[in-house]
Amino acid sequence: MDLKNLSNVNLVIFDLDGTLIDSNGINNNIDVQLAFLLGETKRAEEILIERDNVFKDNNSGDIYLNYCEYLKTKCKTCSCYSFKERNYKYLYK
Repeated sequence: MDLKNLSNVNLVIFDLDGTLIDSNGINNNIDVQLAFLLGETKRAEEILIERDNVFKDNNSGDIYLNYCEYLKTKCKTCSCYSFKERNYKYLYK
């Protein structure tokens, strides 16, 4: 399917909560790879525990953007937007 031409698409389903497809594994892999791209040297399990703790401490706003802000403290040369952009490029390449 050509994603640039969606004129023949009759139906699109957005599964944002993982009900139809369990996407947690994919999201975990993306977050680990993102951390590695930014120079993280911890094991994948440690990265995910750290990420989950940041998620648990989230009190307001977009949980993922807040995580990006957290990552930004580790990588001073990148903007939070570029973190999110890298994540999506990795997912859809």
